[in-house]
Amino acid sequence: MAAIMIATAFGCVALLCVISWPFFDDYRTAVKIQSAGAAAFALYFLMLGSPTAAIACLISCSQLAFPRQCVIAMW
Repeated sequence: MAAIMIATAFGCVALLCVISWPFFDDYRTAVKIQSAGAAAFALYFLMLGSPTAAIACLISCSQLAFPRQCVIAMW
């Protein structure tokens, strides 16, 4: 029962990140919030027993992290 409550908390945090990131003007802040949301979704799916969905979320998180470094390097 406690695991389901913790998983639900991660799901709520992830949903909050998805809803809130468009309201931030700073690119870096928006990417950090998106990354936090993807990581929270990964933990949520992992705790619910869906490793494939968790891996997909981690891939999404890595796609947010690496292009950001490439864009910064170009400047």
